[in-house]
Amino acid sequence: MLSKYTNKALYLLLIICSINLLFGAFYLLHLGRPVVYYEYLLIPIVFSFTRNYLFRFITIFGLLVSDLLVSISKIYYFDTFNFLQKFSSIFISNFSLKFWIVVLVCFVVVFLLIHMLITKTALRRLGTTKNDKKFGVLFLILCFTVVYGIDSLFGSSSLKFKPNGKVNINFSQSIAVLYVKDAKIYLKKYLPVSKIENFENINKGESVSYRYLLRDSSKKQALIILESWGLDNDVQERMELIRPIILLNNSEYRVNFDSSLFFGGTSQAEVRELYNKSGEAYFSVIQHGISDIKGIAQYKKISGYNTIALQSFSGFYSNGYHFRKSSGFNQIKEFSFFKNGSAINYNNHYISVNDEVVFDYGIKQLSKENKAFLYILTINSHLPFHTQSGKSELESQYNRIKEQFSYLAALLKKYPVDKLVIVGDHPPPFLTESERSHYSSKFVPALIIERMPDKIKY
Repeated sequence: MLSKYTNKALYLLLIICSINLLFGAFYLLHLGRPVVYYEYLLIPIVFSFTRNYLFRFITIFGLLVSDLLVSISKIYYFDTFNFLQKFSSIFISNFSLKFWIVVLVCFVVVFLLIHMLITKTALRRLGTTKNDKKFGVLFLILCFTVVYGIDSLFGSSSLKFKPNGKVNINFSQSIAVLYVKDAKIYLKKYLPVSKIENFENINKGESVSYRYLLRDSSKKQALIILESWGLDNDVQERMELIRPIILLNNSEYRVNFDSSLFFGGTSQAEVRELYNKSGEAYFSVIQHGISDIKGIAQYKKISGYNTIALQSFSGFYSNGYHFRKSSGFNQIKEFSFFKNGSAINYNNHYISVNDEVVFDYGIKQLSKENKAFLYILTINSHLPFHTQSGKSELESQYNRIKEQFSYLAALLKKYPVDKLVIVGDHPPPFLTESERSHYSSKFVPALIIERMPDKIKY
């Protein structure tokens, strides 16, 4: 009898772990190792209460959807509920027909797999007798002990029996606990911006824009946050990428290279540079509809600058339009303004025009202004990036950023800017560790382009 139970338990454990790892593939690629969710271990005991096909199908499908949502949201720096709130933007995104066909095929395959699991595997033999319920309880206890024991052995369990720091994220986790944590983040009542901690850069310094632009009095200033521009660990590749900008040095401009610490995604980068605040400040501004302290745009406005915010994609994303309106920009223009007369960009799923269209408009507009502060947020280099023919996603995204620098360099020669700061928001969040290892995990690069004093004429 014990041997029968053991064989049955091992077979079921193999099936359940396979389901877990298969549908947690996004998270697996991101972490570089598997994660086992406790909820999958509940399948035998849940099934022991009914043989109803629909109930069993919904149980497994619900687990898979919950698994995928929490895993994908973590890749993109979101808690699950903020990710779901932004999920509606997928319907204004520019996915190709091929993408939707692949999604449809995946859904069909998933439905077939669940059907086969319920009707063709050991799960089919799980009945509703006392022995089945007893087996479900013993299976849960045994498997929980094994997977939790692995965490305890490596010091990553919540009790930390042997805290040796070999791993940072548990091998075994609970989907329900993750959702509870994410719900707390989503429902959090954010403090006023003034009460949120300042961003601390290297040596407790200010953000790049605060350091180079806040107290600068030149009349034509610009800040560009470049999407997914990471600090390349290969110095030669790093310098080759920005070569067009470096060549401006000693002609009409002085060019300096710098770097900054980063935390989180693009939203966090915006408050880092516009407010010198940590990431929660972005959500505080959105939640309260106002900032109780001045950011760089407000300071510039008080000093007589016309403040302009531009982006090539929709202001719907992340409530970007409302954030920039609350941050003190006089003029805000996004995709709806640029789409007429401009080609649609197909570098990723975001519906946008080429960032170069925005560079062109913004720099030309700046040249016409007597005193202005220009802010541009780019999108074309966002992941997932559509690969160029015969090139990897890593190389294709690198080349796209290089194209942007080339365009900016040519533009700056024709339409001089007194001071321009270009800074990355975060490194490109590639799925695999081998790709992510090309970039620093702590720093993003920055370029400070200043016009030579003797060249400035008003």
